[in-house]
Amino acid sequence: MITAELTDTEVSVGGSAMMELKVTGFPKPQVTWFKNGKEELVAGGRFRFLYEDEESIALIIKSVTKEDAGLYVVKAVNDLGEAETRGQLIVKAPPRFVKKMVDMSCMTEEKLAMDVVVEGSPKPEVKWCVIIQGP
Repeated sequence: MITAELTDTEVSVGGSAMMELKVTGFPKPQVTWFKNGKEELVAGGRFRFLYEDEESIALIIKSVTKEDAGLYVVKAVNDLGEAETRGQLIVKAPPRFVKKMVDMSCMTEEKLAMDVVVEGSPKPEVKWCVIIQGP
């Protein structure tokens, strides 16, 4: 039985994330973590499992990247059944220009199109400013 569910967690890129839950049962349940419902997580590298006591379990992710964002699912299984809980990991990232603006010129009264690509989380708001330089 899962007595404390996973909750949605927010973390900034480069930080550490901790997702916690509490599990009880007899016989003691086998606990398995999944990312996006299919990729099983194993301890090692940036991923650690912390067992605070007999019931409290946490997943710790160090040096979080934007690819770590997603739905995390925990399944607890024993001979008598199974329980599941879910929580979203939301990774915040500062705005970053993926495609930068380049210098352009055009004749008076001609149309000019400029574009940029910006990524970040939450999605950044982009504002354009026009600076006209005279001769």
